[in-house]
Amino acid sequence: MFGGIIMLKKFVVPIIIVGIFFSSLIVYGALELEPIGVLGEGEEWVTPYYVIDSNVSGPTIFIIGGTHGDELAGWHAALKLLDSRLDRGRMVIVPRANMKSVEEEKREIEGDGNLNRCYPGKEDGIPMEQLAFQIFSLIKEIGPDLVLDLHESREFHLVNERYLGQTLIGYSDDMTLWTGLCAIEGINDEIENDIEHFTLLQGPVEGSTTWAVGKYIQVPAFTVETSRKMELSSRINYQLMIVQYILKEFEVNLHWDI
Repeated sequence: MFGGIIMLKKFVVPIIIVGIFFSSLIVYGALELEPIGVLGEGEEWVTPYYVIDSNVSGPTIFIIGGTHGDELAGWHAALKLLDSRLDRGRMVIVPRANMKSVEEEKREIEGDGNLNRCYPGKEDGIPMEQLAFQIFSLIKEIGPDLVLDLHESREFHLVNERYLGQTLIGYSDDMTLWTGLCAIEGINDEIENDIEHFTLLQGPVEGSTTWAVGKYIQVPAFTVETSRKMELSSRINYQLMIVQYILKEFEVNLHWDI
């Protein structure tokens, strides 16, 4: 079924496909949507979340950006998603989850904790444990069919396997991995430069959003990682493209009115 070469290694399933490079328009702003609610009300780390509803029956997609504030493409892409439209289903988006770290463009704020190591969170813990608890509680309340957390890494994974740039990290269950394989086949077919191809990895780090969703809620969850070796505009494009391809596996088409 796959047009590329699939090489199975421990925790790694890369797909290498030579294709045609994409072109697209990047817009850094977002519609002036009213948030549907806020997380951490009354706290320094208060952050809004939004709902984009097609009003057509379909899956619910939960998307998080800004888990780490210095991973710019993730939260820029999440903001751009606020401009998008779905042909079915709905998206719940927390575009700048760790608002303090986003504002300072830092991975985390000293003393607050690393949000992506704090799940499923603690109601009375340190700030990021509290935020993780609130995000995870919202995920459980909404009951999504898919969860995506948008991140970045300092290097291409295909250059140095210690880094995660251009990877899709999924929880190790058959449905998640199959969804990831299909999405990566699609996006890699559009990428001309081999080094920018995406790789599917299994086994998200313990304490991450993806790990907690896979372990406790058991729905497909992915961490998206782009490489900061590329220009910001390219990284945002890749974030949006991989989201589009994953949603296609749920028979949801994502588009922008330009």
